[in-house]
Amino acid sequence: MADQNNAISQTVRRQTGNRDVLARLPVLQVVGSGESLEALRIPKFVSCGDILEIGRRPVTSDPQVALTLPDRTVSSVHARITRTPQAADDFVIQDLGSTNGTSIDGKRIERPTALHSGAVIFLGSQVLVFRLVTPSELVAMQEEARHPLGPLPSMSPALALTATKLRLLSRSSVELLLVGETGVGKEVFAHAVHAASGRRGKLVAINCAAIPRELVESELFGYEKGAHSTAQGRKAGLV
Repeated sequence: MADQNNAISQTVRRQTGNRDVLARLPVLQVVGSGESLEALRIPKFVSCGDILEIGRRPVTSDPQVALTLPDRTVSSVHARITRTPQAADDFVIQDLGSTNGTSIDGKRIERPTALHSGAVIFLGSQVLVFRLVTPSELVAMQEEARHPLGPLPSMSPALALTATKLRLLSRSSVELLLVGETGVGKEVFAHAVHAASGRRGKLVAINCAAIPRELVESELFGYEKGAHSTAQGRKAGLV
C-alpha cells in the first residue's frame, strides 16, 4: 500500500511540479470485500491510466495496467476500465463476462458504462470507488487513510482536505468554529482536533442551547460562595 501510494505521489509531482492544477487524476479507492471484515493486502489507492484490467488473475501482472483482487467472488478477468478518446476525464467500465457481475451505484451493467467521480463499483462482493481528484485531494486522502483524524478515515476528497487543515490548526491557539446541521459530526471532529492537539485533559462538550440564558455565566464559569442569593457554596464552572 505504501509503495503504491508513494508511486502515485511521485507521479503527481512529476506531472504538476508540486503545484496543484485543474487537471484531475483518475484513481480507484479499494474499499474491500463486502463479505469479509479482514483487510486485503492490496493498495488502498490505484491509479488508472488509459486502461486498467481488474480480476483475481489478470492476464498481465503489470501494476500499471492491472489490479489483482484476491477475492473468490471476483472472476479471473472480471472487468476493464478504459479512458475514452473523446476526453481525458471520461472513463468507461466494461464487464468481461464475469460470474458474479459488475454493478455501478447498485445497478448491474451489461454493456460498457460511463464512470463518474464517486461511482461505487461492485465486482462480485468487492467494493471500489472511482474518483477524479486534484493532486492536493489525493495527497490528503492518502494521509487520511494512513492516519485518520477521526475514528474512521474519510472517503470524501473534500472532507480529507478539511481534515488536513484541522490537523494544522489543532496545535495552534486560535479558536475553531465548526458549523453544520445536527448529526454531521461536529462533536466527533471537535474530539479529534483536541486529541491531535496534544493538550492535556479531556474535551468537555457543553450544549449551551440547553442552559437557560440567566444561568449561562454561572454554569460555564462557576461562582464563589455568596456571589448571589442562592450561592450557598463555591461551584466550579464547566470551563
